[in-house]
Amino acid sequence: TPGIYTLALHDALPISLANLDRSGRNRLIEDFSRLEAHADIIIVDTAAGMGSGVTEFLAMADEVLVVVTPDPTSVVDAYAMVKTLSRQHGCAQVSLLVNMARDRREGLRVSRGIVQVSRRFLDSGVRALGYIPKDERVAESVRNRQPFILACPTAQATKAVRGIGRTMLGQTSGRVQRGAGFLGRMLNFLGTREAQGRGDVERHEIR
Repeated sequence: TPGIYTLALHDALPISLANLDRSGRNRLIEDFSRLEAHADIIIVDTAAGMGSGVTEFLAMADEVLVVVTPDPTSVVDAYAMVKTLSRQHGCAQVSLLVNMARDRREGLRVSRGIVQVSRRFLDSGVRALGYIPKDERVAESVRNRQPFILACPTAQATKAVRGIGRTMLGQTSGRVQRGAGFLGRMLNFLGTREAQGRGDVERHEIR
């Protein structure tokens, strides 16, 4: 698609940024510097789960989008992610998207449940972006290795994704960038980790 570039990562990634050596850290910073110079928006599709590599990336982002399905296990995992980002990383800007909802009622039920629990127990302002309806044409597009938005432009799932995309772009254009930006927060994180590593080595040598 014109104007959109995809960067595929190895299945073993993301590893914890704290485990990168100096060469790996410098290469990562250099690569993201190039991306920031050529892109207005960088979307990082992280792996599922709560690995440190995932939460580190999310904590550095300007906007975090947690995708959840109506499955109870997915709902529990989504809340756990919001809780981790809120309490351990101080991440206040989290949006929620319900995927594969049977209908509007189910989409609202799932999103409202997580939003209300987050406000009550975490004092966290999770923003519900909406839902994407379950559509068999999406699964068919995956089997055919085609983006369903291009293969099925009239599908309800496609219309929902386009609507959510317009909403997010509108919110992004009016939002003040958080702190030093993604790259600045990455530099700060890696610099802090490197300083901690030197301190650990010094303490070991003293012993």
